[in-house]
Amino acid sequence: MPERDAIGNERPVPPAEHSVLVGWCDSESHLNWIRRTGLYNFRAGLRRGSLRLEPAIADARHLLLHGKNNQAWPGLWRIKKRGPRIFTAGELVKHGYPSTPDPEAIYAVFDVEPDSFYHGWKWDYARLPGQKPAFASAEPFAVSLVQVLGVHHI
Repeated sequence: MPERDAIGNERPVPPAEHSVLVGWCDSESHLNWIRRTGLYNFRAGLRRGSLRLEPAIADARHLLLHGKNNQAWPGLWRIKKRGPRIFTAGELVKHGYPSTPDPEAIYAVFDVEPDSFYHGWKWDYARLPGQKPAFASAEPFAVSLVQVLGVHHI
């Protein structure tokens, strides 16, 4: 791990206390939208699969993306400002969201950017603790950086 954060020149939080948000990314077009806008959204509210803003999620410092077939996308994303903003479906559409968001939902949106330190790192997502089974597998959750580093593979 780097001695100091390249952006804020702060000492990093110990990996056991460093929270990583785990979120769903279902396609290359969704990933390209995240790259282009620097935004990552979770459904919020009372609907099934919605984000619950627990302290580990609200204070997350990184984002790990996963998708179909129990696979994680390479690398990690740095969360630029801790805590999400709230968007409507219309606001996502204005930002060019690649699919049609639920017009009845609200969305928790994090500002993210690729973290060059973890560029290209691969993850054995099947071994990451905290996953939910079957239909709930797309629900967001948080783990520690120690847990994420424990599933790193070459």
